[in-house]
Amino acid sequence: STIYVNVKENIRVCLDVKNIKQNPGLPNGCEVVSLAIVLKYNGFDVDPLWLFKNYMPAANIQSNADPWTTYIGDPTSAGLGCYAPCVVKTGNDYLSKQNSSMTVEDVSGQDFSTYEGYINNGIPVIMWGTTYMMDNDTLCRSWKADGKSVVWHYYSHCLVMIGYTEDTYIFCDPLRGVVEYSRSAVEKAFEINFKQACIIK
Repeated sequence: STIYVNVKENIRVCLDVKNIKQNPGLPNGCEVVSLAIVLKYNGFDVDPLWLFKNYMPAANIQSNADPWTTYIGDPTSAGLGCYAPCVVKTGNDYLSKQNSSMTVEDVSGQDFSTYEGYINNGIPVIMWGTTYMMDNDTLCRSWKADGKSVVWHYYSHCLVMIGYTEDTYIFCDPLRGVVEYSRSAVEKAFEINFKQACIIK
């Protein structure tokens, strides 16, 4: 008799992206550190703290600023963070000053097959999820900014997707280094943080 065995294909795609740790200098600076990781991958030797001070819009942590456009707090101490459009503006303002033809693009809300396609083409993806990809959507704050409701989750986190396997996604995580998280955990954390992502190309 013949026995047929299905063998799972051993897929592993990973870009050679160097991680930058956010600690100890930027304990709440995962967004600007993630941006700096991808800028460095593209040949720009930029310091994350310098990038924040010179290019990222920021507001006091007690303010009712809009995290979609502004970093709230101080990434070196007490900070909440910001969302994808703020990182896009920061990156594009920096690239413009460098007279670069590259741009930062908001690619939020796509299927993960699209993000895998970027990886296949040598493009890492800045992505929002949660710390350690925890399945936790506990609210830290909610408020009105310019007349619209905004929220911030306790475990919001930004990191850089650099590869994938059959069962996992691979990240440069400013908190941990180069790590793998299960696909299901990444997809849930991505959904918790409004399916945000951006790329540089």
